Amino acid sequence: MELLNNSLKYFKGNSFSYIFNPLNGTSIVVENNIAEKIKKGEFSNSPEITSKLSQRGISDKDNTSTIKKQIKPVSFMIDFTKACQNRCIYCFRNLNQQEFITQDNLSQILDYIIDYCNNNSIKNIALQPWGGEPTLAWDKIKYTQDYLIEHNITPQINIETNAISITPYIAKEMFNRDIAISVSIDGPKDIHNQHRPLYKSIGSFDKTIKGFNILQDAGYGSRLGIVCVITKNSVLNLDRIVDFFVSNLRVQRVKMNTIRDSVNLTQKNISLNENDILHFCKTLCDLLISIAQTGYSFSESGIVERLHNLLDLKPTSLCCSRGCQGYYRIYSFDSLGSIYPCDLVDSPEFVIGNVQEKKSFSQMVERCKNKFYRYKYDIEHCNKCEYHFFCKGGCTAMNIFNNASIDKHECTRNKYLYNRLINIILEQPDIISLITNNEITII
Repeated sequence: MELLNNSLKYFKGNSFSYIFNPLNGTSIVVENNIAEKIKKGEFSNSPEITSKLSQRGISDKDNTSTIKKQIKPVSFMIDFTKACQNRCIYCFRNLNQQEFITQDNLSQILDYIIDYCNNNSIKNIALQPWGGEPTLAWDKIKYTQDYLIEHNITPQINIETNAISITPYIAKEMFNRDIAISVSIDGPKDIHNQHRPLYKSIGSFDKTIKGFNILQDAGYGSRLGIVCVITKNSVLNLDRIVDFFVSNLRVQRVKMNTIRDSVNLTQKNISLNENDILHFCKTLCDLLISIAQTGYSFSESGIVERLHNLLDLKPTSLCCSRGCQGYYRIYSFDSLGSIYPCDLVDSPEFVIGNVQEKKSFSQMVERCKNKFYRYKYDIEHCNKCEYHFFCKGGCTAMNIFNNASIDKHECTRNKYLYNRLINIILEQPDIISLITNNEITII
């Protein structure tokens, strides 16, 4: 058996070592004395070690090739409306209170998805309604779920909402339909209102919290997630924000989106610079550890995704598990049926086609994939990084907007987080289950 010692990376803790193959993302945690034998190639007489290395994909040279990308999407986004009650300071959409998807256009999009699923023997998909505020088109979202189910397609619908239009009746409908909900809350009242004013220029916090409570009362409880945007204005208050989520709202999972510099930002002073990103990453990890030590289970999606990358290779993210999956695993439809590789690049330059063309995703992509992927990552720079298998240059959309070959924001974040998380794996493995909501447990 050939071991790729020249490629493997070794991280040594007090008692255990983490061995990582950056060529294919595989890893194993072993005692330090076993790690030394592996490093020196002194394990050929140990069937147990040989078997473990083989099972984890570390020892087999053939496993070093990256996963082949096939155009087989299972995740879709549909733009239901450009209407919204809020005027968030970082919103990149051209909002229009009167613009909703028509029934005819929606039906054509759904028929296109159904035909694709039938032709590829796909029965389960993920679907995210977006906008604007998607719940303003709640009747059409219900129609979407019912129509797909009638055609033997089971959609897992995920909605990110400001919760302002949520009533007890709608909340109960959502719960009974098993729709996953995350509410957009940026922290305590002063921070949230600064980020998310209503279009009438008053704060939206009270209305959002009212909707949040209605959803919890409808049965969501700990299943209710939070989407929180971190800006330069709020990053130094991360401890207050997390404490609010844990102590006041008693939620167990949050997704934190950090604002990047982009031509789409109308306020140029709210994006995080490198020092801000490092502060965010360090503080977030410190807070997660501190909360876990109290016995409370609280997770942040970006941390959970990266721990999956490091420990079980479960591709939980379309953005940072195997690099950008636009064109391959996800497509976005605007309200007119035009198809894009990502909801962040919905300008005419990047449209790959329209549902009315009746062409397959593969046919559409073949003629225009260079529009999107000419912005792919800086191979020379990225291949020097042990985590490039997961990142592959970061967010393609951000690279497009910034005319860059590497997403420096994501690069800074990954280099800190992966090293820090490996340290947690080696020195504090007992808290992994708490900071992943029991998705991962190290035995």
